[in-house]
Amino acid sequence: MRRILPIILLLLFLLMPLSSKGKSESVEEVPHTFSIIYPEGEDELLLDPFSAADEMSLMVLEGLYEGLFRFDEETGNPIKGYAREVTVSDDSLTYTFTLREDATFSNQEPITAQTFVDSWLHLLEVSGPGSQKSSLVSLFDVVSGAREYRLYGTNRERVGITASSPYELTITLDSPAPYLTNLLATTPFSAVHFDQFNGSGQIIASGAFTLVSSSRESVLLRKNEHYYDRDEVGSEYIEFLRLSQEESVQSYGERGGEWYNVYIPLDQLRTKDDLSIDPIYSTGFYYFSRDEGPYSDPKVRKALSMITPWNTLRETSGQPFPSSSLIPFSRHGGEEDQGSIEDAAELIREAGYEIASLPPLTIAIHRGSTLAESAQIIAEHYSEVLGITVIIDTVPLSLYTRYPNANPYDLSYITWVADFHDPIIFLNLFYSKSAYNIANYRSNAYDELLEGALFADDPVEREIFLDAAHRFILSDAVAFPLYTGFSLNVVDSERVRGWYPNDLNIHPLRALREIP
Repeated sequence: MRRILPIILLLLFLLMPLSSKGKSESVEEVPHTFSIIYPEGEDELLLDPFSAADEMSLMVLEGLYEGLFRFDEETGNPIKGYAREVTVSDDSLTYTFTLREDATFSNQEPITAQTFVDSWLHLLEVSGPGSQKSSLVSLFDVVSGAREYRLYGTNRERVGITASSPYELTITLDSPAPYLTNLLATTPFSAVHFDQFNGSGQIIASGAFTLVSSSRESVLLRKNEHYYDRDEVGSEYIEFLRLSQEESVQSYGERGGEWYNVYIPLDQLRTKDDLSIDPIYSTGFYYFSRDEGPYSDPKVRKALSMITPWNTLRETSGQPFPSSSLIPFSRHGGEEDQGSIEDAAELIREAGYEIASLPPLTIAIHRGSTLAESAQIIAEHYSEVLGITVIIDTVPLSLYTRYPNANPYDLSYITWVADFHDPIIFLNLFYSKSAYNIANYRSNAYDELLEGALFADDPVEREIFLDAAHRFILSDAVAFPLYTGFSLNVVDSERVRGWYPNDLNIHPLRALREIP
């Protein structure tokens, strides 16, 4: 679900004119503020734990909400949060959680087993197919009765989530879910106060921080004094600032921030230790997103794919980890069929169209990305070889990713960062029953493969289904991977503690601290 990552190329060694801006005026007088810098942009924050998908929104939400588990700052693995003890049955189908009895929301109301029952049932209620809630929700279908309740709203009492006492919670599964504790550490499965189910009113936090203020330019968080582990929270305040490239470089030079999610030219770095470049469990890919018309037809998609120089685009992208695989670090990549103009024309005719009758094709890339060149190559190829009119739009990322079923474009680009290590995180993006079907894709054959993996009892069987689903989505010409992603962070190595590189690019706010 998580994180739609802005792309930054390593080769952007441009010197920028500088202008003056440090920490925001709203927090200049606040002590112990840890500042995190993001690029300026037009995308609004979405502080909804059930829906957010962009990186900055999820980073803020991670500080505001916590669940039975949270992610370890060093490894990115799940560790216990509000769960004090966990017992798993021998068949791995029943999980019993004993909760902390000192747990409260920021308004001092208790967090109990029933809190999680209510939060998760609400999440299922609002997450039917195409609802554009978290892409992770359908992974919870493995819970007994959850799939039927999510899809059809029936048999609420049969959902395998029960509070047997105020501080004991039981989850019953239909089949083993090796990813369950990872899933329960993600934001959508946090403890959410009942009053916030409709997204109205002030945020009542269950995490290490509370919200002080939020705008397009900045967000300020304060340590939650009623958080169970408040003594281990590293910073009194966390500030998020959106700055221009020039302002970011100026801020870095003046030590106005601690962590920069923007590119700082190499010759501007104080020390190479401030720069962290790491491969992460993410993939950058183009995808077709129409659910009607010729560009929703697999034969038309395959015709366009077979004349697209995908390997050339990968090799000339400037990216350090070019890949034809949707699943990062997978040994199986996609092999797009290549063919002639005659082959492409024949496929288009088989779909019931003529090349001359194809409507203009629209391509979306987001601002701040470095894909203008690849999009231009695709556009010129389709125009010159097939005579199709192609329109490229560079727009805010949220315009086509926040609400996929309202995506006005035919071909779109995204970099998707996984919430945890499991191929199903990527494959679930194309599941027709998912709440967040990024490509508006419908295939019964694909759904059956994905459900085979979701409900497999044997790990070997699950792996077979996952591999088959991966191959299917690539062969059906829906997604076209270009590279495995990487993270680029600039962190003040002399002053910052609690920030660790990991291949999920997960950095919990509670661990971040600045030393004098």
